[in-house]
Amino acid sequence: KGIESVMPSTVMDSSISYSDQNLIINNKLYEVSSKRIFIIGAGKASAKMAVELERILGPEKITDGIVISNTKDSKTKKIKLYQGKHPFPDNSSLNFTKKIINLPKKYNIGKDDLVIGLFSGGASSMMTLPYHNIPLDDLLCFLKILIKSGMGVHEMTTLKKNISLVKGGKLAAFFYPAKIIS
Repeated sequence: KGIESVMPSTVMDSSISYSDQNLIINNKLYEVSSKRIFIIGAGKASAKMAVELERILGPEKITDGIVISNTKDSKTKKIKLYQGKHPFPDNSSLNFTKKIINLPKKYNIGKDDLVIGLFSGGASSMMTLPYHNIPLDDLLCFLKILIKSGMGVHEMTTLKKNISLVKGGKLAAFFYPAKIIS
């Protein structure tokens, strides 16, 4: 019962609704009749979250979406689901992250658009893009050292965001000035 209570189907159904061109998330109203909606995300639960959000909104309300998860068992109509690696990223993780950060340019995303982020545990591995001069092999070496160090997740996250183009709020900068809900 504890696990079921935190599954995306349970959590999202109880905290998100959509009707009459209004999106309600945690009792906060977002009028979306004239907005394009984009879905981005990463993490072990993000594919199931994408399935639920697409069911709630309806695929016709979503302009585009890209979510990187580590499973193949979810199906969506509009949101593209990609399989990333966890706990260590690979070239696919980098390529899928580039697809996400290219959405603003592809669609000229601006202040009248809405971006919904679906993130869960494992997102930092699946959505990764190190600074341009850091080769993937060096990043993997760094991540293995962090994991073997015995350091806590918070400390590891602090170090990882300092070598990333998308962690620590940097992903949001790609979508500015669109409104972002995560």
